[in-house]
Amino acid sequence: MILGKHRVAIALLFVFDFAGAKVAPAQSARSDSVWMFDARVVQVVSGGTWTDGARTGHYRVVVRSDGTDVVHYSTVVQWMERQGTKQDLELVKTVELSSIAKRWFSMLDPDLRLSRGRWILAIDASDGPLRPAKHRPQFILGPPGSVTIR
Repeated sequence: MILGKHRVAIALLFVFDFAGAKVAPAQSARSDSVWMFDARVVQVVSGGTWTDGARTGHYRVVVRSDGTDVVHYSTVVQWMERQGTKQDLELVKTVELSSIAKRWFSMLDPDLRLSRGRWILAIDASDGPLRPAKHRPQFILGPPGSVTIR
């Protein structure tokens, strides 16, 4: 029972100490563009590697929710490269998958994996609005701008 009394005493000391603490004013939100995100982005997957001559980088797949009456997920593949001494990421190229795979209405849940030395993007796809994803097309990713349906 003595141990229980000590716990209560420590808790009360913490509460009283916290109550007397000064509260710092909230900081304003950063306006730095790096921290500004599109609220429609629902998934981001990064990984893999690409090479184009002396340039190298990785892939980033971004899924965005579009539409007001019917939710439609659009997906883009981006080729990212590290630049300079700070190794800042630079967007090299972007390809929207709907420009290659026009058959599918919506694509969601991307998965990047290495298969036989090539980077493959597999993604759930649906035929139309409010339909479940019944397809899992695969895309072979290469150097910047290179995407082909497997």
